[in-house]
Amino acid sequence: MNKLFQFLLLPIRLLLRLFFKEYELKIAGQYLFSFKRDFNFISIITFISFLGITIGIAALIIILSIFNGFRDFAQEQVINFDPHIKINIKTTQSNLENISENEYMLRHYSEVEQYLQSKSQILNYSPVVNGKIIIKVNESLQVAYLTGLDTNKIKKVSGISNKCIAGRYSLANENGIPNIVIGAGLADNLGIIPFDTLFLISPDMIETSIKQMDLSYQIPARASAFFMSYSKEYDETMIFSSIDFAEDIFYKNDKIQRNFDIRLNNLNQIDDIIKDLKVKFPNDEVLSWYDLHSDMFNIMKLERLMVFVILSLIITIATFNLLASLTMTVIEKQSDIAILKAIGAENASIRNIFTAEGLLIGVVSIFWGTLLGILFCLGQIHFNWFSLDTTKYLIDGIPISLEYWNIIIIDIFALILSIFSTILPAKYAYKQEIAESIRNN
Repeated sequence: MNKLFQFLLLPIRLLLRLFFKEYELKIAGQYLFSFKRDFNFISIITFISFLGITIGIAALIIILSIFNGFRDFAQEQVINFDPHIKINIKTTQSNLENISENEYMLRHYSEVEQYLQSKSQILNYSPVVNGKIIIKVNESLQVAYLTGLDTNKIKKVSGISNKCIAGRYSLANENGIPNIVIGAGLADNLGIIPFDTLFLISPDMIETSIKQMDLSYQIPARASAFFMSYSKEYDETMIFSSIDFAEDIFYKNDKIQRNFDIRLNNLNQIDDIIKDLKVKFPNDEVLSWYDLHSDMFNIMKLERLMVFVILSLIITIATFNLLASLTMTVIEKQSDIAILKAIGAENASIRNIFTAEGLLIGVVSIFWGTLLGILFCLGQIHFNWFSLDTTKYLIDGIPISLEYWNIIIIDIFALILSIFSTILPAKYAYKQEIAESIRNN
């Protein structure tokens, strides 16, 4: 075990020579490897401290990398399905002082569209019409959210066509009946199969039906395909159609209300584009793909934070063991401290000896814990050690995403704890009186 420990400590001892004198490191090493001659309780605590910090750091790196992997996977699914940016056009009372709401909407819509055309960072955009509707199938009624997009641009701003799992993707009119694409969860709730006909009712139609006592106000549509985005919110509430069909349902008296879905050339530019849009159109609502799913990603952030806090307790407890082992070493080596002081060793050197001993354990634990954590993550990435059944899951293995800033934060946290664990024992060591130490030993 002594040779193994010396091998693990070798690269760290070379590093610590930058901060400590050679004889300080040598004495610290002698104390650390005293279990070669006398494997006692202090040696056991020291080894447990080393093992605890190493395992704690490796566990933190691995678990956080797994959480990061699932976050990146969810982010990829969202980005491939949703537009990068949504602009919801709003009206205020100040906008409508001299013009009608409809006239303002037409003018503002044209202004926003011209601005989008002028931005080279924007790959494509599509006008959007959306709102709540009621779906009627036989005697069943279900509230849903209808989104109508330009059929010529929908594939350039949305991944809906790639998410269809049943039926045939189409938003065109066939035999006078428009096609729609419906979420798989919603289809299951309605009990329909691809190409079934259902009826859509808008809030305006309900109002007209009540006023005229006529329940025939409903528009037929054909469910040409079912999509699955793997977002429960979307799969159980969303319907996609052509923008012309959505306007026929929602608008009466030629009232215009169009929004915009935008996809960028480079997603890294999204913050700059959103900032420009908010400055240019301060009254409108500008949302990123992240804003559309902020609740989900905030929960994932909280989960990562809680995992970090809980697993950090392993490292914290291990450093308390380190503090205890160093304190007992100081008590055991009182006669050595007295001899060192008698031959002229300064208090700073006495302090450095025990500080170096603690840092040898702490830093080597950090080094090997980090190495084990990274090697495990790289092994899962390249060799897929822990695979998943693709008939039940979307991925073939546990996702891993190594973020080196996470590793740096974990290592700094462990190093700070290791440094603090040496302060009290080192202070206690150099305050020992020579005569009292010799008398006690």
